[in-house]
Order: sequence, then structure tokens, then C-alpha cells
Amino acid sequence: LPGRTGALAALIECDLAMQAGDECLPRPIEGDPLLQARLYQLQGGASFRAGRNEEGLRRLQAALSIYRSEGYRPGLASVHEALAEARLQQGAEDEARQHLERALYLRLWINDAVHARRVLERLEPLASDAELARRYAAWRASLDDDAAEPQWEQMMTELLTPL
Repeated sequence: LPGRTGALAALIECDLAMQAGDECLPRPIEGDPLLQARLYQLQGGASFRAGRNEEGLRRLQAALSIYRSEGYRPGLASVHEALAEARLQQGAEDEARQHLERALYLRLWINDAVHARRVLERLEPLASDAELARRYAAWRASLDDDAAEPQWEQMMTELLTPL
């Protein structure tokens, strides 16, 4: 199917195939780069789960490139989170932490407390020292549902400022 309908069909097809444990076949999507990026992201995750790490990395990098060219921060953040998971499974904790910090910065930029909390939970065990772990924990607490309005800009500045 052409257009947006075809793109959505390709995403659903890929998702159903992955749920069944089958391969998500590459399929070009015309007209909507964000849907194409999402498809690459799904395919990248499926490739990693199947042990095809290089293929998974290529697809996630393709998704990242599209999201970057489109300026779509939620997509950028989610790909950085996926890349962090892949790096963790490969034992590259420093690279994983760097991807998670990029994802966190993007989540803070768009004031996404729910996903920023999740990223911080994953970052805490990867902190390079106790002070950084305390900083992550404090930020996570400031994003709790019952906390005062988060200080988004302050957290973004602190994230970019080394201890």
C-alpha cells in the first residue's frame, strides 16, 4: 500500500512478525521519514535480539540519522536508549552511559518526566562515581509525580557540567 497507510501497515507487519519470533523484513516506506525511522528502529531491535549486532547497529544508526535530520527529539532519545541497551549487552558500559546521557538530555529538553525518570533509573548503576550516582538519584526524585515543578534547564546545565 502506498503512502501513510502502507507505512503503518509495514510497522504493524514488523511488530507482529517480531512478536511471533519471526524476522522483520526490510521494506521501504514512502512519504513519511518518521515512520521509516520507526521501522528501522523496530528492525534494529529485532536484529539485536536475533544476535545480528552489526545489522542492528546499522539500522539504529539509520533511524538516528533520519530523526536527526527531522529534528524529532523523542525519536532521537528512544534510539539513544536502544543503542545504550545494545552497548550494555556488549559490555561497553561507558558507551552505554554516554547514550543514556544523550537520551536524558533530550528527554529533559522536551520536559518528558516519565521517560527521563526511566533513563535516570538505568543511568544510576552506570555512574562513574558516588557523587554522580547521588546526582542522578536527586534528579529522579525531582521528577516524581508528587514533586514540585522540575527544574528542567538546571538539570540540563548540570548534565553538561562535569563534576
